[in-house]
Amino acid sequence: MSVHPKKSILKLHGYKPNFGKSNLKKVIHLSANENPLGCSNKISNSFNKNNFNRYPPQLSEELISLIAKKHNLDKNKIILGNGSDELISIIAQSYLNVGDEAIYTQYGFLQFPQAIAVAGGRSVIAKELKLTVSIDNILKKVTKNTRLIFLANPNNPTGTFIRKNQINRLI
Repeated sequence: MSVHPKKSILKLHGYKPNFGKSNLKKVIHLSANENPLGCSNKISNSFNKNNFNRYPPQLSEELISLIAKKHNLDKNKIILGNGSDELISIIAQSYLNVGDEAIYTQYGFLQFPQAIAVAGGRSVIAKELKLTVSIDNILKKVTKNTRLIFLANPNNPTGTFIRKNQINRLI
């Protein structure tokens, strides 16, 4: 079975702010909430940087390329985010339409059902055994409407984990 993101997601283009042109050498973009005063010298000196008053690029091609090279991955299959909550939300919003199902485990991360609900999906809970993920119980919940399976390993909040062979079995 092949799962693809929503067509609307595939039509998105990365955000590229248009700051216009200027002959000035040092421009502060107030429309991007940049601080014209810069940051404290203590910060600049501690980190040997002086541009903390500017937003970083929305997408770091350099970081993606480094991750891809280090782990021998396709860079087109790497997504960066500001923590797992954001990434979970992006995945749910990209792949779930109203009525689509997403499975998560009984004591799984609380962000899973929230992201599913915001995306308009239907949460399906797979029971755990002794506070641990049960691959059999996940597989029993898969239907033709299943689009995602969320799995935290080690689990948050229980701290239990399943071994790589179990994850491979699920895949």
